[in-house]
Amino acid sequence: MTLSFSADDLYLHRKVTEIKCPADATVAACTVRSVDRVNDCYRTSIWSVPLADGEPFQLTRGGGDTENSPRWSPDGKTLAFISNRSGSCQICTMPRTGGEAAQVGNFEGSVSDFAWFPDGKSLAIVSGVAVDPELRGQRSSEPVVSKACSPEVAWKLPYKSDGVGYLLGREVRLFRLDLATGEQVQLGEGHYDVLGFDVSEDGKCIAYSRTRGGRFAHCTELWCCDADGGNHRPLVQDLATVATPVWSPDGQWIVFTGARAEGEGQTTLWLHEVCSGRTSLFSTDAIEVAAGASPQWTADGQAVVFNQAFRGRHRIVRADLRNRTLQTLVAGDRQFGAFDCNGERLVYCIESPPSLARFGCANLVKRANVD
Repeated sequence: MTLSFSADDLYLHRKVTEIKCPADATVAACTVRSVDRVNDCYRTSIWSVPLADGEPFQLTRGGGDTENSPRWSPDGKTLAFISNRSGSCQICTMPRTGGEAAQVGNFEGSVSDFAWFPDGKSLAIVSGVAVDPELRGQRSSEPVVSKACSPEVAWKLPYKSDGVGYLLGREVRLFRLDLATGEQVQLGEGHYDVLGFDVSEDGKCIAYSRTRGGRFAHCTELWCCDADGGNHRPLVQDLATVATPVWSPDGQWIVFTGARAEGEGQTTLWLHEVCSGRTSLFSTDAIEVAAGASPQWTADGQAVVFNQAFRGRHRIVRADLRNRTLQTLVAGDRQFGAFDCNGERLVYCIESPPSLARFGCANLVKRANVD
């Protein structure tokens, strides 16, 4: 007999918010968010989901309430992720098969994102550093002193963010972390926040989106730098929003999401040709990229796979670079919470009212051919 839904069933809800597959695409590392009823909060942990036979199992059970952002090493033998088990969000690594996780590096602020360099010996990391908000972007040789009781003057936008709080007392910078030595090198300096970024396939360059300075800090631009932090240079500065840059496998293109006008709610798919410096919309038609997931290249570098918002629903589509056409891969009356395109396989989770009402869990991990 089917039981009717009750309010207590909300505490059983678990959601897959991220999916990452190693090079062999035989398993998926998933971030699973669940409800901690006793402490009245959400918790996230990393799970391993076999893509052929076998049952999912939980990889992390840290002392903190945040374990997320799984990233496989290039050889697929090591899983890195963000954890706050030490009191702030830092990078931890563990063997593919599980076991005790070890923290690598110790950043002043919380780590918000990271990526492996292709050699597997270091990580590119985004982390916040404390600054004096009264200097309004200027630099000082004096150490930053916390003034918890002083007024907070909002001298630029945005000055706060949901889930983060007051923004003017910190800046988000790009770092490189050597995994063998623990050495941390800041890649660049300036009054801006680094947002989305990606390391090129040859490991020589990093493309990143960053905020503008001063009163235009609510707008973002596409920049690039060398892997050692030198030669920072702008690539796209004539759009209001630039986010989630991703290098093509051959390094000739950078795909990103963006919008022309300030405050525009719909982000579309853009292509930047590295050699010529030309930037163009993928299509003149309105292609809205759903928030929360970066576009991903197919293995041959001839197409981009992304989550499209379409008439109140989601559908995963393949955007062909050669003829600028779209091919729908997965659709239906549902939303896609997360996906990963690895080689010629697509791994994704779906959310729909029937699955939520029946199972108390809105996510089912499935597979589909990209080609």
